[in-house]
Amino acid sequence: MRSESDARAELQTGELDIHIDGRSDAAFSELTDDVVQLRLTQGAIHLSVRRLQEHEVVEVDTPQAAVTISKPGEYTIVLSDNGLRTTVKTSAGECEVTDHQQAMAIKTGEQAEFFWC
Repeated sequence: MRSESDARAELQTGELDIHIDGRSDAAFSELTDDVVQLRLTQGAIHLSVRRLQEHEVVEVDTPQAAVTISKPGEYTIVLSDNGLRTTVKTSAGECEVTDHQQAMAIKTGEQAEFFWC
């Protein structure tokens, strides 16, 4: 899914809404009844997860990190600085971000940045 500078894209699947900002590029790595895995290579993606069963996986991968949604909520993932920086913001909910060195939980109201070194 690619959006031009003044465009936006939205996809609804089950209990998940995916919003892609302008100048963004994302693709599904896997899409099944239990797994939604996206690869973000440019721009920003917003996820609204209304319900998440124990066996379901929602994940967004960027060059710096893998963001795995742990609880229903609102999430924003932004790739900037020509793909060198990933910012993950949790407006509600909880996710786990794994970069090249560690895993970190990001809870409601928290934000973290991951850089390519």
